[in-house]
Amino acid sequence: MDRRILVIDDEIIIGEMLKEVLGSIYTILVRDNAFDGLSTVCEDIIMVFLDHKLPDANGIDVLFHIKQNHPSLPVVFMTGFGDEDVCRKAFMCGAQDYIRKPFCAEELRLKTDALMAYCDKVPLINDGVPAFAQRGITKVTDHIDRHYAEQLSLAEASRMSGLNTTYFCRYFRILTGTSFVEYLNNTRMQKAKKLLTDNSHSITDIALALGYNSMNYFTETFKKVNGCSPMQFRKELSRRDFM
Repeated sequence: MDRRILVIDDEIIIGEMLKEVLGSIYTILVRDNAFDGLSTVCEDIIMVFLDHKLPDANGIDVLFHIKQNHPSLPVVFMTGFGDEDVCRKAFMCGAQDYIRKPFCAEELRLKTDALMAYCDKVPLINDGVPAFAQRGITKVTDHIDRHYAEQLSLAEASRMSGLNTTYFCRYFRILTGTSFVEYLNNTRMQKAKKLLTDNSHSITDIALALGYNSMNYFTETFKKVNGCSPMQFRKELSRRDFM
């Protein structure tokens, strides 16, 4: 079967490099603008290399469109050096990986091989959860575990996973046993309990450090998850230490 990789980039040298490095294994299709690139995306494409800056569109917008219509299609986002914030947005919109320009042939080959191997080998969790959904949900939970204090809406999490909101919520509950909001709050509350053991941190500071701008919401969430308020939890810790 013809294994086709789509390159959306207006720099001729990038398309030529991909053809030289990967052309013996894959069929490389090159499009130099967003309109033609999006017109080429179809079920026969197995991977997309997408540039950040295109003559007729922003790469992030193109990525969002691809993921809305082809959520399981792997996309490698290409940026220049110093575009860390752009890379973060690309991951939020569902990019599987990114590569900074200028890049060498070996880096390109390794990233392609690794991503293809990952996509081919990740199994289904069960008949109800496709492999690409598993990968998308895992990306979101990993992000929450590392960046629990950052604001992350359901819409942003859905885009990061490459799923629409309905399927994201359904698969998230199947795979984690809880909803997205519950998972986010539970992760933050576990961190809150650790911070509350240190009396040098005020409860207000802890709430802010965990991404809560409202003390009332932080207190209500903590009480819902742990069965007591943050103040009661801290008092109970102090009583135990005293005894």
